[in-house]
Amino acid sequence: MDWRVSVLAAIGFLGILGGLLVMALPDPYEGGALYTMDASHAISRMDLLGLALVALGGGLAWWAGMLWQRKVKGG
Repeated sequence: MDWRVSVLAAIGFLGILGGLLVMALPDPYEGGALYTMDASHAISRMDLLGLALVALGGGLAWWAGMLWQRKVKGG
């Protein structure tokens, strides 16, 4: 197996996990609210950071899958 597939998959997994952990932070650590929906729901800076980390990790995991498929098909 190509070492790039393993490295990209591991970094992608860590990115997704880190993003989910950032989005699950308690209120005191979330930072300022960027958009308030009502008294108990808001989008904060840390929510956007978590979303970015999940998207980056997902993209890297997808890229690892594409490399793996290319290797399996013999390309």
